[in-house]
Amino acid sequence: MTFMCLMLLSLHLEIFFVTGHRSNKLKKIARDNRITDIYTERDDFETRGITVRYGECSCCVVKIVEISASGQYIRTIQRFTLDHKELFTYPLFVCTNINGDIIVTDDFKVVAVNKEGTIRFIYQAEGRQLKQSFYPQYIVTDKQGGMFINDYNNSVVHVLDSDGKFIQYLITPEQGCDRPIGLDLDNHGRLWMCNYGKREIDIIKYIYIRYRNKH
Repeated sequence: MTFMCLMLLSLHLEIFFVTGHRSNKLKKIARDNRITDIYTERDDFETRGITVRYGECSCCVVKIVEISASGQYIRTIQRFTLDHKELFTYPLFVCTNINGDIIVTDDFKVVAVNKEGTIRFIYQAEGRQLKQSFYPQYIVTDKQGGMFINDYNNSVVHVLDSDGKFIQYLITPEQGCDRPIGLDLDNHGRLWMCNYGKREIDIIKYIYIRYRNKH
């Protein structure tokens, strides 16, 4: 059977968590290459973005499901809040920050909830005067809690502080950004970005940039 990988994350370089394209399963690849299904959703739901923190894996479905490294169910952050407001529409990718908040790129917005599942903020690029609708996909956070979010439609990377407040664009079309998709950070203060429109990988030095315009 062929399994098309959508996202793969490592836990201490010994265990890998994998979701697949149009798959409803979360898989674990052990050090000895054994592959096991540790979570299965309904057939009409698709597992998408995943993140790992403190040995726990969070996975996007139409909600956010947390699973332990051994495959034990921990909890679910539901699609709707207690007052029946829709929290997630189409959660795509997820990450955590230094506060333990879970941050999700959703349909035209970014949603952050705290450890208890209570909303911390929703970012929709309000007042940004964008040419097209805000379309976030990938999101990464740094050691200070700053957030970097690609905006595919507008060819920019948004930088937010740990409270979800906009600080600046890290890169724009005028600087060569053309439909960014994948994002990642390394240990040297650099953002790696897949510049889809130019078919290239860009490496951007970002340390301290965001603090200059914070106030």
